[in-house]
Amino acid sequence: MAETFRALVLDQQDGNTTSRFEDLPLSALPEDDVLVEVAYSTLNYKDGLAITGAGKIVRKFPFVPGIYFAGRVR
Repeated sequence: MAETFRALVLDQQDGNTTSRFEDLPLSALPEDDVLVEVAYSTLNYKDGLAITGAGKIVRKFPFVPGIYFAGRVR
């Protein structure tokens, strides 16, 4: 299994929301959660708004959106 995962990361610079894909280490995941090897992922409406910077959806940056997924429990 890979030691990193690819994630969309949102950040804020000078009041503007920016996004980029980044390879993060597994250690960046919260502890005591289930580890899933994700095959497919999508964003919900609120995460879509967060990417555009519309509204005040995200309270703490950097932020990794993405809530809906399908895959295999590891």
